[in-house]
Amino acid sequence: MIISVCIVGVYSQSCPEQCVCRFSKITCSGETSSLTKFPEIESENWIRVIEVVNTNITSLQEGNVILPTVPRLIQLSLYSNGIKTLNNSMFVNNTLIEKLSLHNNILQFIPSNSFKPLKNLVYIDLGRNEIQVIESNAFMENKNLEFISLKLNAIRDVHPLTFNGLINLTTLDLSFNNISEFPIGRLQHHLSNLRYLTIGNNFLLDIQTTDQGLESCQQLVLESNLITTLQNFSLIGFPNLFSLFLISNFITRIDPYIFGSSEHPLVVLNLGNNNLEDLPVFLFRNLPLLRHLYLQNNKITTVPKEAFVKNSFLQNLDLSSNTIHTCHPLSLQGLTNLRTLKLSYNNLTDLSVEMFDSSFESRIWFYGNYWRCDCKMYDIQQRFKVNPELILGMTCFDPIDERGVDVMKVMFVKYCGDQPDVTMTLSTTDAAFSSDNDALFHDVIFFIFGVVIVARLIILLSGFGRSRRVFLWKSCAA
Repeated sequence: MIISVCIVGVYSQSCPEQCVCRFSKITCSGETSSLTKFPEIESENWIRVIEVVNTNITSLQEGNVILPTVPRLIQLSLYSNGIKTLNNSMFVNNTLIEKLSLHNNILQFIPSNSFKPLKNLVYIDLGRNEIQVIESNAFMENKNLEFISLKLNAIRDVHPLTFNGLINLTTLDLSFNNISEFPIGRLQHHLSNLRYLTIGNNFLLDIQTTDQGLESCQQLVLESNLITTLQNFSLIGFPNLFSLFLISNFITRIDPYIFGSSEHPLVVLNLGNNNLEDLPVFLFRNLPLLRHLYLQNNKITTVPKEAFVKNSFLQNLDLSSNTIHTCHPLSLQGLTNLRTLKLSYNNLTDLSVEMFDSSFESRIWFYGNYWRCDCKMYDIQQRFKVNPELILGMTCFDPIDERGVDVMKVMFVKYCGDQPDVTMTLSTTDAAFSSDNDALFHDVIFFIFGVVIVARLIILLSGFGRSRRVFLWKSCAA
């Protein structure tokens, strides 16, 4: 308790006016105070983090501020201050800074000269500014950088030497800019350890890569661009890619060898919200480790035979919101580890029960289709009656009197009988009926034959008697 009081006492003595000090952090916010000048921060060993945010300090905006020496400062946040530029000497007294945020200001260029003293910088956030051009060697002196965010700027072009020397960089975010070309193939030597590259929400028309690409890259985000085609070998420079996000482009065609002619270890592929009309099944056959495949909101009409036959590790498959009207009975063959299958909001009216073998235990989303509850659907009901929880949203559209009824609750006997039992009964009855008819026919024949024989005997006997009476009469007369 005594120690705590002493610490609070020290903080209260050195805490700048209109700021809040807690533990090793100073927070000066324009939302809770009316700061008109940069806080007077004393050189104290306890200070590790400084936040000056949401202010309207003119000297800070115009680049007239030089930070005082804070010997143990490692994190500085200057977001949402309307900063236009930085003084070249702003950080000369605080070279131990590891994390710097200049998010949500109005910088129009990267103040690389200001960053030169920051040899220990690991993380920098320059997002939501007005930067249009990135100079070559912009971070040349910051070789320890691991994370750079330049999202939500107005960047048009990226010079091949922009990230020169950043051999430790693992994450680069360039999303929400105006980039139309990105020199992926020429960055390999400078970004040899890059793992996460995000260039989403730009104006890329295609992907430019070479076999000297980014071998260390594990995640590539290219969503919401203007890409229409993925050509063979276009991503050959990403041999170790784990996940690829191409959602919300205008892709109509994907060639089978975008990663090259060999099998690729991709695990996550998102192709949702594009213009695909056919499944790129030959591409899938080169992705044997694929586990998550998203194809929602395309224009796919059919799921062909053995579409995923090489994707035995696939766990999640999303085909919702397409125009699928036909699924081949063997379309799901090979998906031995599938957990979720989404076929909602398509044009399906029926499915073959052969799609779901006895080992199939995936949950299936069927909402928003046009299911016709006839005898064919009876087979689906019987297949899943033991575990109906696997079927979600499968309700009848036809016939009209069953519309909206869960397929698992339909009394199909009204339309086609209890098919297996009825068929068996009919066969047995037919056989019995046939057998009885045969016996009756034979009995009738024998009866008629007997009647004929008896009649002939009676006639013969009556004729014999008459002849004998005549003979006796003639004998007596003589």
